[in-house]
Amino acid sequence: MATDSPTPKRRIYLNGFDMFTVGHLSFGQWKNPADRSATKRRDLSYWTDLAKILEKGDFNALFLADTFGLYDTYKGSAEPAIRNGAQYPMGDPAIVC
Repeated sequence: MATDSPTPKRRIYLNGFDMFTVGHLSFGQWKNPADRSATKRRDLSYWTDLAKILEKGDFNALFLADTFGLYDTYKGSAEPAIRNGAQYPMGDPAIVC
């Protein structure tokens, strides 16, 4: 049975995602001269600029991921994560708030 009533518009919620570390999703990206992740621990403008970009894009939220410690499953050691900057060093995102 067909209905003539239009389908109600559904809203898309956009959520930004970042991590308080130099190597979040693109390991080694910190080597790029344009990358600012190396200073996000001590530079408030990184976070305010990110907020402005998300606001301009009509994002609803920013999720700041964190972890309890180093990843130590590869080769049974945290050394590869430290050597390759795999989400290390990690800061506490609560200090951004």
